[in-house]
Amino acid sequence: MRDESTRYGNVVSRRRVLTMAGTVGVASLAGCNGNSNGDGNGSGDGNGSGNGDGIYDVQLVSRINQVPTNVQWNPSNPSSVAQWSQYLLFDRFAQYNHGEGKFIPYAITDWSFDDKSFTMKLRDGLTWADGDDVTTDDIATQLKLGMHTGTGYSDYTKSIEAKDDSTVVMHFSQPVNRTIVKIHVLANNLVQQKKSVFGKYLDEIEKNEKNGLRKLQNFAWKEPIASGPFAFKSTSQQQLVTERRDGHPDSDEINFEKYVFRYIGGGNEAVHQQMTSNQIDACAVFAPKRIVDQLPDTWQQVEFSSGVGYGLVPQFDHKHAGDRAVRQAIAYVLDRDAIVKNAGPASKKPAELSAGLASDTLDKWLGDARSDFTDYGKSESKTDKLRKS
Repeated sequence: MRDESTRYGNVVSRRRVLTMAGTVGVASLAGCNGNSNGDGNGSGDGNGSGNGDGIYDVQLVSRINQVPTNVQWNPSNPSSVAQWSQYLLFDRFAQYNHGEGKFIPYAITDWSFDDKSFTMKLRDGLTWADGDDVTTDDIATQLKLGMHTGTGYSDYTKSIEAKDDSTVVMHFSQPVNRTIVKIHVLANNLVQQKKSVFGKYLDEIEKNEKNGLRKLQNFAWKEPIASGPFAFKSTSQQQLVTERRDGHPDSDEINFEKYVFRYIGGGNEAVHQQMTSNQIDACAVFAPKRIVDQLPDTWQQVEFSSGVGYGLVPQFDHKHAGDRAVRQAIAYVLDRDAIVKNAGPASKKPAELSAGLASDTLDKWLGDARSDFTDYGKSESKTDKLRKS
């Protein structure tokens, strides 16, 4: 049985656990048994012991629904790729803030465009867990691998170079949409493919693309070298353990030693049981209102905009769903308000338009063209329109 004295919640306040979870970008629901003074620098009078620097020898327990020993961290291998721990182990290039509508720098601190190029500046002080510096050669290696594996930017990128110790440049083969480039390159990448590990696959690909890609995509990276604030420690059948890394420039913002992912299978219901019995501290999971109402007072719900939700994706090659009139008829008959009320009104929002965009972003992306779209009836089933369509 796990020693409850090592639980993060026994020494750190709710407010602080949410701050720390937000630092590493994982928690959407978090609960703990706070005994500190609330400023994250408590005297250590809980059951966990501090090291004198405000760092507690405790672990924050979250969940994954993958058997930990099966997890691997090669993003070019689609088999058993990590679901959550990668955001602790590897720094993001940058993060798109939906609320502010802008990119927040992280491993890439600055970027700029010329007519046919995109220049990125690497953050100073980033290191890998083996002690090596994160270099622009590492970044260029990863981006070049992405070109060969068909990542979005491969459609318009001609070449990538590590120009100097702090600069990486992507050269384009055609004019580009700058926002799409930033999404493809900055928001969709972690500092994850170290040249000393992955460079040999790039060399093989450049000699024989088919054979090299096969080797890259079959490579299961089971003991990853981290670039982020936590380092890989171990896996077992029941849990994946990561440890706070002193060498990361943001490690001072984290005041606990371990971030543990416990394997919980069986779907959301099994996770809800662990939450209501306070067996885990933090979890990104959909929880309907009835479950939230059952949670102990030590839990706090944190909502964030994901820009996604429920939707129907038709089979466009189907003899019926491939007919545009049929798809329009389906859109007319659906009552989106009723769907949300049945699915989870506390955390879902009915789409204002069937435009493939989150409602909160419609004005930003559509502007004056919003009125050109048919709404199909957000809060009613327009069966009269259905018969005419």
